[in-house]
Parts: sequence; C-alpha cells; structure tokens
Amino acid sequence: MRLLKSIDLFPKSAENEINYLLSAIYFRIHDKESAITHLKKAYFYKPSKYDYFKELFPLIPKLQVFKKMHTF
Repeated sequence: MRLLKSIDLFPKSAENEINYLLSAIYFRIHDKESAITHLKKAYFYKPSKYDYFKELFPLIPKLQVFKKMHTF
C-alpha cells in the first residue's frame, strides 16, 4: 500500500493526518487492530485534528477505544 510506504517521507504533521486516514480505511475493511493502532498514533500527536476527521469519518468517534482515549 503506497500510503503506508509514504508515511516516512512526510513531516510529522502530515504523518498524523495520514494516520487518521489509515485508521478510517482499516476500520472500513474491518481490520480493527491496525485501525486502532493508527488512531492512537494520530490522536496522540495531533488531537486537534480529531474534529475535522470525525466529520469526514463518523465511525471514529463512536468507537469505545476512542472514547477512552478522549478522556485523558
């Protein structure tokens, strides 16, 4: 997958957005483990982008793992 290979080429800010996108993709194809991994990375480094991505991908804020992460 080209998106996975490209992560290392981007600055951290772009990498975090890619992680949000990868999370949504993995959730869509029912690979929860990978989806959660990318969601945690994205949220840890860039929680302010959550509002933007929750509008694009409504599935993300409904997840229990995200609700637990969001309470920090």
